[in-house]
Amino acid sequence: MVRFDASCRKLSYPKNQMKHYLYFLALLVTMLSVLIDVNAEPTALKIGILLPLTGEVADYGAKVRAGIESISHDGIELVYEDDACQSAKALSGYQSLKQRGVQYFLGPCCGASMKTVAPHLADTDQLSFATCPISDESHTVSNGRVLMPQYTVEDESSFNATQIFNRGFRRVVLLFQDTELARSHERVFRQNFRGTVVDSLVYNGPDIMQLRSLLLKLKQRDFDAIYIPHVEPFLLGALKEMKRIGILNKQIFSMYSSQMPEVLTVNDQAAEGFMYSYPDIPLNADAISYFPKIAAEMLSTALTKCSGKYKCVINYLKTNYSFSNSGVLKRAIVLRTVKDGKFALTN
Repeated sequence: MVRFDASCRKLSYPKNQMKHYLYFLALLVTMLSVLIDVNAEPTALKIGILLPLTGEVADYGAKVRAGIESISHDGIELVYEDDACQSAKALSGYQSLKQRGVQYFLGPCCGASMKTVAPHLADTDQLSFATCPISDESHTVSNGRVLMPQYTVEDESSFNATQIFNRGFRRVVLLFQDTELARSHERVFRQNFRGTVVDSLVYNGPDIMQLRSLLLKLKQRDFDAIYIPHVEPFLLGALKEMKRIGILNKQIFSMYSSQMPEVLTVNDQAAEGFMYSYPDIPLNADAISYFPKIAAEMLSTALTKCSGKYKCVINYLKTNYSFSNSGVLKRAIVLRTVKDGKFALTN
C-alpha cells in the first residue's frame, strides 16, 4: 500500500514493496543491456597505415600499399593516412588515427617520419610495424613498440662498408640527397669503413642542375668507388650523368631501394655493373612491397588470434617469431648487381 506523507509531500513505500521494486528495476536494466549487446554491431579491429600517398615518393608508397593489401584482412579495417614522407604530416596522421581508436599501425615507411612518431608510442598499449628499413633508434625510443621485419639502416650500411673494403676499394666518395635516411647511412658507413671516406657530396631536393654540379666536382677527387645511400640520385640519372661528363671506371655501390625498374630505364646502359645491398629474398621479389606484406600478415594474424587484446598480441608475436634486441626479425643481406640490363646476384 502506497502512502502519501503530507509533511514531506512525496510518496513513500513499505519496505517489502520497495525491495520488490528495486529488484524489478535491476532485472529490467540487465535485460535491456543484453538486448543492446545482441543487436549491436561488433567493433571492427583496425590497423592504421601511415605512408606517402602523395609527394615525391608516392610511387614508393603505392608499392608499400600493394604489399599490405596483397593478403587477406578479414575482420580488420585498414585505415589510411597520407604522410607524404614528411615528419609533421606523419605525426598529424598518427594523432588522427589514435583519435579514431586505432591501436596498431603499419608505418610510417620513411625513416624521419618513424623517428618522429616512435616516441609517442612509448608507455602506450600501441604497436607499430615498420614497412621499410629504419634506424634501430626507433625501437629504443618507442620502448620496444616498434618492430621491424627487415634489417635496420645500421645493419645495411655496416654490410656495405665491409663489402666495399673486402672487394679492394680503399677510397670512397659518398653522394646523396640530404635526408634522415641518408645521413644515418653516412654516419654508420664512416664508423665501419676501414678505408678512407674522401668526401660526402650532399644536395637538397630533386634538382638535376645541383646534382650535375656535384658530379663535376668528382672529376677533381682521387677515389675508386662511390657509395650512394639513396635512390633519388639514380632517378635523376646520376649514373648516366657520370658517364656523360667522363667519370668512368668507378665502381658504384648503393642500397636496397635502388632495385627499381626506373633506375634501369633512366640510366640506360650506364647502370650496368653497379652493385647494391639487398635482403636475402627470392630474386623476383620486390623488397619494397615484400616486407610490408610480411608485416601486415604478422600483425593481422596476431590481431585476429587475440581479438585485438594488446598483451595477447605481444605474446603471440614473441612466441611465434624471433626478434633481436633491436626489434628486428633478422634476415641475411646479399650484394646484387645489374647484368645485361637486369638485376642479378653478384658472383
